[in-house]
Amino acid sequence: MKSGLAGMQFGPRAIKKLALYFARPRMTVASSPSGKSLLTLPYQEGVAVMKRSTRPVPAVGIAGFTLVELSIVLVIIGIIVSLGFSVLPGAVQTAQLTATRSRMDQIQLAIEGFAVANNRLPCPASDSGSGLENPTLSTTTVTTCTSNVGFLPFGTLGLANGHDSWHNTLYYSIYKPASYATAPTNCTDFSDTTTFTTSGYDLSCYDPSNPPTRSSFCTKLQNILNSFSTVPVTRSRVHTARATDNACATGDTTATSNNNTNVAFLIASSGNEDAERNTSDTSAARKFDGNNYASIFTNNTTDICFDNPARAWKTPDSENNTTGYDDVTHAVGLATLVGRLNCP
Repeated sequence: MKSGLAGMQFGPRAIKKLALYFARPRMTVASSPSGKSLLTLPYQEGVAVMKRSTRPVPAVGIAGFTLVELSIVLVIIGIIVSLGFSVLPGAVQTAQLTATRSRMDQIQLAIEGFAVANNRLPCPASDSGSGLENPTLSTTTVTTCTSNVGFLPFGTLGLANGHDSWHNTLYYSIYKPASYATAPTNCTDFSDTTTFTTSGYDLSCYDPSNPPTRSSFCTKLQNILNSFSTVPVTRSRVHTARATDNACATGDTTATSNNNTNVAFLIASSGNEDAERNTSDTSAARKFDGNNYASIFTNNTTDICFDNPARAWKTPDSENNTTGYDDVTHAVGLATLVGRLNCP
């Protein structure tokens, strides 16, 4: 018998079908290195039929973790998590401290802008909710601040709120006499550049009959600075403790005996907690540490000495420990304000 199609008899109809079959275009799926088609399929419109291979696919071996390996991984993860929890609180505190100091820088600019526009400093607020200076200016009588220590007057300054990054209320103190024996009738009759014990310049005073000018405000600042050669600090006006040992002045004495300095204004934050851990007083006000608590709440008419802004934080290791400290203070000196106002 002959192989192939030789010797086979086809009728006309079969021959026609074969002719049509071989006349169809073909689709080459792959080619061998010699260029010959390895798989050629007949083309059908919209359909390409490929014969599925029946050759078994070899399984690829995948090795699993042993219990020892899993245990090692879990131990490593536990160490990383524990380190994260131990470092996270410190990182959060550092971020909040940085944010609070940045906030105080912005407040300083707002107060300086107020001084430029009004030729005086704003009074502290007595209401932490509204943040409006107290009292409001009178159109008929001389206006002086109700107190030289109080809440930040954020409403008067046009700020959104008076809080630090811990959501504590910020306090504010300005250079002015703590009180007057009699109500002043103008903003100059109580000025004294030699003795600051009972009198002195008031950087917040407003006289509607003689409104402050840039020149008069600069003169006040310059006279106070000039007086520092004789009386560098007046305890009844806002000042900071010594940077070396954070000690407050013991009297209105000369520069050689105390090295404390009065400032134009100061902003204070109580920080994260009562770092002194005072068990006898758990009020919100007691969150202030060091000299700040007394200057705001107890000695605010006789000895307004705040902690130096350079004082470092210290976490206490026991209760009722007076060395604990986490407050933040921001002081602006009189010379700095003179420069900001471009005083001659």
